[in-house]
Amino acid sequence: MTLLSSQNVRYLLHLAYNGTHFSGWQRQKNTSNTVQEHIESKLSILAREPITILGCGRTDKGVHAQQFFAHMNYPADTSQLIYKLNRMLPKDIVIYELIPVDTSFNARFSAASRTYRYYFHTQPDPFYTKLSSYYDIENFEEDLFIKAIRLLPKYQEYRAFCKTPDKVDHTRCSIIETNLYATADRNRFCFEITANRFLRGMIRVLMHYLFKVAQGQMSIEDFEQMLSTGKNEEEIKYAYPQGLYLYRVVYPGMDVETDGQLSEFLMNEMEIV
Repeated sequence: MTLLSSQNVRYLLHLAYNGTHFSGWQRQKNTSNTVQEHIESKLSILAREPITILGCGRTDKGVHAQQFFAHMNYPADTSQLIYKLNRMLPKDIVIYELIPVDTSFNARFSAASRTYRYYFHTQPDPFYTKLSSYYDIENFEEDLFIKAIRLLPKYQEYRAFCKTPDKVDHTRCSIIETNLYATADRNRFCFEITANRFLRGMIRVLMHYLFKVAQGQMSIEDFEQMLSTGKNEEEIKYAYPQGLYLYRVVYPGMDVETDGQLSEFLMNEMEIV
């Protein structure tokens, strides 16, 4: 998409990144090497003035985004912006598209839903090491895992699964859909979850407890009690980050395809359970 602009117009950046070598998406005071920091610094060079971008969410260190969006106000010519950015940015970050949007558009608050995928495998495989989380699980009870994820859309209070519950206005989330995909040999899996919003660290915390349920270390009843009460008496623990991907972000009236090549590789031979 080629755009020319001489005014300070709002745009939506459509991008993706492999989070392995980054300290997460969001720029932070005491942390360097974030995805946001890299993009902002290159945009500021090209615009010859400071440029700030606001993302559709935040991902932790080591977490990936197969589809991510950020909005910005950009005052300069955009005709070669995507080309120049992709040449300047680390190869683990790719800008796909630059979409003009209304000045009221907000990459975070305008989103209707977000879908995450968590890939994990239970047999060692060197080709999946950095793209999927390996768990040395002898007894993965698939039925228990499915029972647990089917409970999620029935509840909206997720305080028990939030890394920083006291730093947000509320901890309610509407889970729209959950699915489990697996290969026929049950060595590779993908947990998919769609919601209107997610809390910080929420999916990795959820995965920690889902694994406990699937291994018989926690009962379905105890897991559901955490959902119903919003209470977590344990120290917060997380599943590994490298299997987690922000897979899709949906905006009303906007149809933007996610790149399917990585999904085809990771989802190869997988079917919904």
